[in-house]
Amino acid sequence: MKAAPTYIFATAVLLIAANTGCRRRPGPDLNPPDYLKEHIGAFNRTGDIREYDRENLWQYNDGAAEIFLARGFTKIAVVDYAGTHGELTTEIYLFSAASGADNIYAPYLTGHEKRVDIGDKGIIAPGQLIFQQGPLLVMINYFSDIPDTIIEEFADALHVEMSK
Repeated sequence: MKAAPTYIFATAVLLIAANTGCRRRPGPDLNPPDYLKEHIGAFNRTGDIREYDRENLWQYNDGAAEIFLARGFTKIAVVDYAGTHGELTTEIYLFSAASGADNIYAPYLTGHEKRVDIGDKGIIAPGQLIFQQGPLLVMINYFSDIPDTIIEEFADALHVEMSK
């Protein structure tokens, strides 16, 4: 029976894919503003979602726009949230490939950050939590003394939205 090895191989490939968490690919279904819900975790959105693309990124991030564009930046959605613990700004960047998001993520690895188990990879350092999920890069910036556990809960809830 020659079909058995093919069946076993196909089953093994499916099991490996299922257990390694196949990542979503960029396309029309990946739209950063869709993930920025009115309420995430213990925080409520306090303003409108601001969107920028390749044509107007410089209006939001003038100093680093060229770096992002060179790495395949497609668009970003930005919104502010507030809760009893303080305020934060959430940025979700979409790149044309996961490697673009990874190229922006990598310089944040300084050795002084703490790894967090959110998305494909994530870190938290004073004032910022960053995680990557395929071609999406999320930066959560906060300026108050919000405990890391609260920020991680927010990021985890956001990641759940992104995984739907």
